[in-house]
Amino acid sequence: IARSDSQEAPQKKLLSKIVECWRAHQSAASPAEPTLTVDGLCRRMLILDDKNEVWDVHQEDGVAFDPEGSLIKCFPYSFFDLKTSAYEYERMRAFEDVEAEYIRRLTTIFEELFAAYTQQAQKDVRVALHDEKHSILKGLRIAFTSIIERSEKPENNLFYRLLADFGGSYASDLRNGCDLLVCRTVRTAKVNEAQQLHIPVVSVRW
Repeated sequence: IARSDSQEAPQKKLLSKIVECWRAHQSAASPAEPTLTVDGLCRRMLILDDKNEVWDVHQEDGVAFDPEGSLIKCFPYSFFDLKTSAYEYERMRAFEDVEAEYIRRLTTIFEELFAAYTQQAQKDVRVALHDEKHSILKGLRIAFTSIIERSEKPENNLFYRLLADFGGSYASDLRNGCDLLVCRTVRTAKVNEAQQLHIPVVSVRW
């Protein structure tokens, strides 16, 4: 669905449009097919989007809907030059292999989530997504350098929040069981210390 589907301002993507489509499907389905509530729909639904801020946190039929629990964030699909709306064939050719691998990986993620969902007693795809995300960095203590400003609270930093989302824990001290150092630049004292301690160092792109 698109933001333009919403008549409200500012335009947001709303669960109501999905519910509307689902109810249209149900009205055309076999009478034997069970009616699905909004809560039941949320338990089965995943969202694939390149932005999370376009989705609205709201209530639908008395059910609280927070899209973050259902959202898989993906890279934007760059097919048009936004300034001229011209086809970017050269860019497309350059990214074909990258995008093919990316789509293959997304397909694998959906297969893994479906397998986890089908094994649940109380089926909820949001739980499967949460557990899958947390398993990625689970058990890893990760430190940052040149990423969090001294005046900034760590929990307000994007990379800190990503670390928490993917199940890792923040290490403020390299000498206290740190597994990995993430850096924006390699010219810091912390990078030198990590190399002396044989702690792997990776960039923010990792």
